[in-house]
Amino acid sequence: MKTINLKTCCILFVWLSCIVAYTQPKEMPLRYSYRDGTYLYFADRAVSVDQPFNKITSVRVSRNTGKRYAQLITVTRARSVAEFKSIGGEKVWAELKLMQKLTTDDDVWKFILAHPLLDEYGTLSFNMSFRQAMGNALLDKEAAALPVGEKWLYKVEWLDATGGIVNTAEGSVTGNAASFVLARAHKQKVSATDSVVMASWFVISKKVHSSIIMADVYRQTGGKGAFEKLPSPLFANPKKDSLQFSLMDNVVPSTLYRYYIIPTDDIGNPSQRSDTINVLSFDFRSLPLLSSVAAHDTVNGINLTWKPIGDKPQVTGIEIQRSRDARGNYVVIDTVEVLRNSYLDTQVFPDIPYFYRLRVIGLKGLEKETGYSGYATAVLKNKNKNPDPPYGLKGNVVNGKIHLQWQSVTDPDLSAYFVYRGVSESGKFEVISSGLKTTEYTDTSSVNGRTQFVYAVKAVNNNSLESEFSNKISMRQNVLQLPQEPAGVNVYVSNRTIIVEWPSSARTDYAVAGYNVYRRELQPKNNFDSKQSAAAQATVLKFVALNNVLIKQTRYEDAHAISGKTYEYAIAAVDVFGAESTYSPFGRINYAVPVRIVTTCVVRKVTAGVALSWDESFMSDAETIVIYRKKAGDASYQKTASVKKGLMTYVDNTTVKGVLYSYVIHAEKENNILAKSDEKNIKY
Repeated sequence: MKTINLKTCCILFVWLSCIVAYTQPKEMPLRYSYRDGTYLYFADRAVSVDQPFNKITSVRVSRNTGKRYAQLITVTRARSVAEFKSIGGEKVWAELKLMQKLTTDDDVWKFILAHPLLDEYGTLSFNMSFRQAMGNALLDKEAAALPVGEKWLYKVEWLDATGGIVNTAEGSVTGNAASFVLARAHKQKVSATDSVVMASWFVISKKVHSSIIMADVYRQTGGKGAFEKLPSPLFANPKKDSLQFSLMDNVVPSTLYRYYIIPTDDIGNPSQRSDTINVLSFDFRSLPLLSSVAAHDTVNGINLTWKPIGDKPQVTGIEIQRSRDARGNYVVIDTVEVLRNSYLDTQVFPDIPYFYRLRVIGLKGLEKETGYSGYATAVLKNKNKNPDPPYGLKGNVVNGKIHLQWQSVTDPDLSAYFVYRGVSESGKFEVISSGLKTTEYTDTSSVNGRTQFVYAVKAVNNNSLESEFSNKISMRQNVLQLPQEPAGVNVYVSNRTIIVEWPSSARTDYAVAGYNVYRRELQPKNNFDSKQSAAAQATVLKFVALNNVLIKQTRYEDAHAISGKTYEYAIAAVDVFGAESTYSPFGRINYAVPVRIVTTCVVRKVTAGVALSWDESFMSDAETIVIYRKKAGDASYQKTASVKKGLMTYVDNTTVKGVLYSYVIHAEKENNILAKSDEKNIKY
């Protein structure tokens, strides 16, 4: 897949050149993501003990979250294959092996040691896991979801082999919940040959972006199955008031492919999904021709046959036209599947010559349709007497299917019975059976169990003359029809609450009435049966339904999650018949409520004991104030009291004179700590 051109390489080089070790202190290059945390960049090459540059062998990072700087970590390149894989991940290792066409882990490690510069690794230079393994960047995940407006300071010190400071730089980030925003990418153009697909998308954007805009590419092969993310992203190419993403993908001939992209900024924040492009790797300037086309008079009608052309993904069907005039006035009577090689025309009258012509139909929007490649003619024999209609038609449900029975017709010239089906007694009926010799029939078609069908039977004699309809009956198949589950689920934290959102299933399933939300703590088993409802699998998969009443909207706020836990969420649709779908794809989130450290809490001695007090802001969003205490020499704090919201003082009257006490005050909500004081010591 073509993903980067010369212009893009230049952009990449300039960006990386800004991330170098400094000869003088200056502003530290860093980026902030509400989703991921703080991205810090130290150099455009590996930082390692065995390959110093400008005497630098490591980088020390310190962070100030409100009081003073505290050392966070010292960074250097991984010293072994195992350590590199642990930091960078197996996926990065596999991509590096594939990119450099290396066969063993030892070859990859030798390549890493011999190539310290980032510009030798292409788009891997944007991968933070890879950069951290190379020792030239750091992702401070603790800064994720930093409250809006709160500021953290960072100090970076480049160290030599003795631990001496070579250079120093400082920088800061401020909490900002705004994510990467870009308009939807729309299909621009698409073309294909037998081996290459070329496609492009455009985004209307007059804004000048300070970061590099890329796009992850997702591809579905064969028109079915899941979309897979391609290994290399596309880079945006500015075009006046828009951005353009161009794809060139080597493909297998005569295969249907579907593509969409998700634009991202250079630290991976995603925008919305693009239009989906469908393309077939085929040359549509020619389509197969039909041959050996013939028409024959039969008992049931005129039967057309032709030589099969085989399974052709570029062909949607074979169009059949009919006329009573060989010179023209043809009308389309049907289009059949490409694998068919015959067609029975039952809508004909005796003693009238019928002329047929056939042609191959290509995919809509891509077809360069051939002319008519097959012609045939035939005449149905004529007789006058129509048979009597069948009577006594009745039906019942057997093994979920409609089973029909009727009384026979006493016509010595009877050829067969035909079963008809429609959706109303006055509407159009279609033949659903072949010619039957018996007086019973089971509708084995897999139809929607939500639909009420009307059935009737006709008798046909040897001269293809039809009777009137039998009596008509209404039946509905007992076929469980699971509603369409949502296509995915998006989980994020807003204002200390987990927000769960999903796309509407009602767009593709008219009968969807609402949704159930399921949650569980992270489990190793993620497989589920797509043919079973979510509730039927909930116990085995350890899911719990969060709602008692059906949810009508496509959003749910989970205010009862516990901080420090990793949750998985799934959504199930429920239709108007009460049937529940299987699970949507799972959404996962590591829920951590930020804890504020408050220094304004006060402890003091009073006559009754020790008085503790706090200001009203300490209780913001909390439900309870919890007091923890320990005596000098105790190993841990013990819960002393709980104070309801609204009170701002508490007196501990269980203290003993002459004893040194330590107190910590928590502001809590549903077992989550929202704020806590620093340790307060007092001798009573």
